[in-house]
Amino acid sequence: MPRAAFVMLFLALAVSVARAQTSRDEAWRWCARDSAAVTLTAQVTGCSWVIDSGQEAQVNQAIAFSNRCNAMQARGEHTSAIADCDAAVRLDPSNELALIGRGLARHDLGEWAAAIPDYTAALAINPRNAYALANRAIAQLRLGHTGPAQSDINAAIAAAAEDNGWPHAARGALAMLRDDVVAAGRDLTEALRREPQNANILQLRSLLRARRGDPARAQADATAARAINARAVQSVVDIFGPAIARR
Repeated sequence: MPRAAFVMLFLALAVSVARAQTSRDEAWRWCARDSAAVTLTAQVTGCSWVIDSGQEAQVNQAIAFSNRCNAMQARGEHTSAIADCDAAVRLDPSNELALIGRGLARHDLGEWAAAIPDYTAALAINPRNAYALANRAIAQLRLGHTGPAQSDINAAIAAAAEDNGWPHAARGALAMLRDDVVAAGRDLTEALRREPQNANILQLRSLLRARRGDPARAQADATAARAINARAVQSVVDIFGPAIARR
């Protein structure tokens, strides 16, 4: 082969490899949803690229399935989410995010008893996972097991990072069910201090403010929640149950 032709072939191959690497890096950036600009749809697209490429080690395939599971769950596609989290757990049984994601999807389908073993399995991997503790507490609450729910919520609050308001939101919801609006207000204020852009927590505070006779601020919270996540109202009902909104 003439030297010039060899050089051109080498350059073409180099460009092709560079493009493939760029595509892979971009797919992972979307799959990891590394910024607020990455939509859930883009996350699903990125994870699907990674999964379909067949280029990743088994543990990375599990991460891609787990991330797509959580994106599907957030979009309300719970059956698809469970299938993806099933795949992630098969590839990597130690993927606690996949276990929690599957628990959330089952929870939102009303399968609270089935969600609890998923949260428990995640806690066997990481006993201080505040999300697993708080979500198991909520599932226990939906089943009427208020004692275990309260115990898990207290453990979740003790384990939570400074930027995790979900355990306080769960305790606030429990207080709302007891009609203890003062305690609920304290916890939801703390939850939003930690996570001011969490649509579900904003929606919970909207319901609490409506119950306390403050419709203007209730509407402001509801509007802000829907601007972040259009499914905020339904999501709160899926997670905590219609009794939260009724009481």
